Amino acid sequence: MKKRIAALSTLIILIALFSLDSLALPGEALDEDSKTKYISNIRLKFVCEADDKTPIECFDVSDGGNIAILSDVALFSSDKTVRVLDENGVFKYGYDLRAHGSAYVVFDDELLMIYFVRDDTAIWLDDKGNCVKAEKIKTALSDKRFTDYGIKTNRVKNGSQYSLKSQYPVLNFFLYHYSRIEKRTPAADDEGEPEVTIIYQADGALNKYYSALLLFILFLNVAGFLIIFIHVKRIKRISASKTINQ
Repeated sequence: MKKRIAALSTLIILIALFSLDSLALPGEALDEDSKTKYISNIRLKFVCEADDKTPIECFDVSDGGNIAILSDVALFSSDKTVRVLDENGVFKYGYDLRAHGSAYVVFDDELLMIYFVRDDTAIWLDDKGNCVKAEKIKTALSDKRFTDYGIKTNRVKNGSQYSLKSQYPVLNFFLYHYSRIEKRTPAADDEGEPEVTIIYQADGALNKYYSALLLFILFLNVAGFLIIFIHVKRIKRISASKTINQ
């Protein structure tokens, strides 16, 4: 009986954890020196001017309608950008940083929280270039919750649905980057067609990513063919040499 009660309690706790809208992560706060060192290691830099748009790796929407976008500077690069837009897609502020491994961005109220998977570390940033706090995340469960949330391509806020889109959806099987954020707002009378607005668009930049990916795949195929060809030639040469010696 006690085992059943314990199992049921565990199940209830897990359901509660995964059903939370907020991503409160059990962590241990870094002291000021450790926080400063970590910020230096990831080369965090505040950006106050808009720049070229880049493909989207992940995104989030705050309760106030702000949109955070995390992107790679280049394909397979550890240098990343985070840009925050208002509800109309107008640039507000951003950050440049370095992440060795996956990183995800979400809003904690109006603070920007970035989670670095490989480091098991999260940092909270404001809109003025300050790191408010940093924590070492303790549990694998929190890691999974954050990752599962971070890779989702849809958000619903204030009755509107925000979705990541790509001009070549089939290629998302190979490259998890997107070029657009669409906002779908229900009609005022709840009967008409919803209003669809493109909040963010970087089709040209994503095309460059796809071109680089295709060239990389072509290079691997050519290299593989040459390796096999050279190996087969070597085997034939060895066989011919043995035949002559006999």
